[in-house]
Amino acid sequence: MLTRPSIEEIYQRIKADMESRLTGGLKVLRVSMLGISATAFSGVTHLMYGFLESISRQMFVDKADEYGLTRWGNILGLPREAPTYATGYVAFTGVSTYTVVEGTVVVNGSGIEYETQDDFVIGTDTMVEIVATTEGVIGNTSEDTLSLSVPDVSVNTEVDVISGLDDGADLELLESWRLRLLQRLQNPPGSGNAADYVRWALSVANVDNAWCIPEYSGSGTVAVVVSKNDFESVGLTVLTDVETYIESVKPVPAAVTYLDINPIPVIYTIEIEPYSVELQGAISEKLNDLHLAESGPGNTLLLSHIRAAISSSGVNDYDITDINVDGSSIGVNNITSSTPDTPVFDSCVFSAL
Repeated sequence: MLTRPSIEEIYQRIKADMESRLTGGLKVLRVSMLGISATAFSGVTHLMYGFLESISRQMFVDKADEYGLTRWGNILGLPREAPTYATGYVAFTGVSTYTVVEGTVVVNGSGIEYETQDDFVIGTDTMVEIVATTEGVIGNTSEDTLSLSVPDVSVNTEVDVISGLDDGADLELLESWRLRLLQRLQNPPGSGNAADYVRWALSVANVDNAWCIPEYSGSGTVAVVVSKNDFESVGLTVLTDVETYIESVKPVPAAVTYLDINPIPVIYTIEIEPYSVELQGAISEKLNDLHLAESGPGNTLLLSHIRAAISSSGVNDYDITDINVDGSSIGVNNITSSTPDTPVFDSCVFSAL
């Protein structure tokens, strides 16, 4: 990777050249004509170094900016995931047989609008699809009812949400895109190996993490587990999208089970010395980082790694007195789980040692 010298380093190089080639060793003053010329040349050269440094970064996926990632995405056939609009289904109530026309707008409590995609006949139809008019996760909602944006005497103002409204996604983060591209480069396509299943799952919108468990329920079977960032559940809609996509591209007739991650909370009880708020925060951060790095469906989180994470916080001395997993104490031992359970850091209970 190109190392860009500072503008002062470039100036000193140019000045040294001038003193050795033009002045016979006499010092070049900054306020002299040669000094001013050296300053101007160093500024131009510094800009050229900046351009070369930027271009050199585009050669490597782990260093590239948006421009370079776009090039790599086009080359590898893995474009950046575009934002999506939240979709779901609602049911209107009111005067029987009254038709709620396509394009009717309903809103949630935050003012986000959704449009119906078809006519809905009250008393005859059971539900109608709606789509958010604003792209991204802002269109997702957990509200059970929406409201008509424009009152209608034949339709009740409250509109029941039947399902959905949880699949809106923002433009893919550059780092998530970078990880997908790196995963593709590090694991060339095969004939349905474990890396392929992970890559296929990651190419579906709203999937940030994926795992493949070969021989999940015997020979010829595979389990694919998916999650959002920080081991959050993706929901049924996204899980269905993963299944639909993988079934369309997998080259071998493996029996695949598709599973949403099941995060199980882990609470640590720890005695520490010194007993300070700052140290408590540092230990919690280290344990959370450990879980994000090493937890996964069916993975074992080693006690030795847990101790190493706590020790790296700067604590003088400590004692783990208990580890609680999903509401049950496991003592002070390795944290084990079965697919799709994934140990997720919840909190720490601290006391003075």
